[in-house]
Amino acid sequence: MSIYQNYKSTFTSENVIKFNDLLNNIEFEKLGLTDYNLNYILGMKPTFFYYIQLFDFSVQEFVSKNDFKDKWIIDFGGGHGFLSLYLKLLGFKVIYCDFNPNSVKTAQKIAQSLGFGPDYYVTGSSEDILKLVRQENLNVEYLISTDTIEHVYDLDEMFKNLVQINPKIKMIFTTASNFDNKIKSKKLQKAMIKDEVEDFIPKRKSYISKNYLNLNDDEINLLAEKSRGLRYVDLDDFVKFYQEYKTFQKINIDSYNCCEPEFGAWTERILPLNYYKNLGEKHGLKLAVDNSFYCEIDKTGIKKIIVKALNYFILNNPKYGIKLAPIIVLKYQ
Repeated sequence: MSIYQNYKSTFTSENVIKFNDLLNNIEFEKLGLTDYNLNYILGMKPTFFYYIQLFDFSVQEFVSKNDFKDKWIIDFGGGHGFLSLYLKLLGFKVIYCDFNPNSVKTAQKIAQSLGFGPDYYVTGSSEDILKLVRQENLNVEYLISTDTIEHVYDLDEMFKNLVQINPKIKMIFTTASNFDNKIKSKKLQKAMIKDEVEDFIPKRKSYISKNYLNLNDDEINLLAEKSRGLRYVDLDDFVKFYQEYKTFQKINIDSYNCCEPEFGAWTERILPLNYYKNLGEKHGLKLAVDNSFYCEIDKTGIKKIIVKALNYFILNNPKYGIKLAPIIVLKYQ
């Protein structure tokens, strides 16, 4: 089946239709979710079908249709748990993982409302998953992650942990941070500038001013501005380097990527495909890349015609389609 045929099959997939019905019948307002999580889910609700299409499309891209039942798979950065639930519906044994405790609680409540859910919940990172897998002696063959890889601070550390789970693990990551889509990249870069100026610089400035009382205001401002991409745990070395040499330590970062300093979550970090290719090779994995598609179900009239044409072009022309693709699919094995 071609990638485009795979995409078209998601419209009539019994599993997609069944899961869409299940989600739409959940009364999320009665689950006791936080306002943030509830509003986020309700905002997704009109396009639940599209997100499930993306789940199905991604899974079909790297797992044989006959290879679902009782296979262990990790949903890394699982958020509200919709993907984990879909994987269970397909027959997988599922390890859900998310760093945010509120996301984990939300996923658990939604699963309870449906009467089924992941086999394990992990609140933490790739290191915590590795501990669980070793402790429970699980034979994990697959990992899937949607809209997460662009936020992970240290991808090298993450891959190092994940390949220890299984050196032959098959992993798939989807991300909307498509380096080759310059229109999308410019939008994300604007969001980065906003986050950096309005949130991250003030936070680093506050940290430096509280911990280094001997610095003057000009020095604090410059150190906060020049330390883009560093976490609080990295700032001490950065400041001490400045104090010793009266110059700023060079940070290996592009002109836009930035992260919040407490946990290091990047704002939609944009990385070229060559970076992802080299990352995989370093850990013994080969990378293949597929384009994904725009949401069609919420479009009408001329907009629907345009989106259909775009999706046809993007999925049938991988080399040039990536320049318009809203999402890319990174497949490692």
